[in-house]
Amino acid sequence: MSRFQSADVVECIDDTPVHPESRAMPRLGERYTVTRTRAVGGGWSVRLLELHPTCHLGGPCRCGDCGWDSSRFRKCEPDEVIGRTAEKGVAEPV
Repeated sequence: MSRFQSADVVECIDDTPVHPESRAMPRLGERYTVTRTRAVGGGWSVRLLELHPTCHLGGPCRCGDCGWDSSRFRKCEPDEVIGRTAEKGVAEPV
């Protein structure tokens, strides 16, 4: 089971491209929202709401199978997520 699930907020801790086709990469220290995860080989692939990966078939991903290795991210704690919401000027629920 993946350590992330949909709607989790994660922070990028590794922005080094591994594959030559990797053009769109998460930025180190930036936070993203997980849209889905899937098992790949012995690990997990993560899709993000704010960023779309380059497809292994070429161009922006339309196949739905591309993503980033989950080891590139750490899950943000709820208090960090609240801080992120306040930074963006979005009202918090009452």
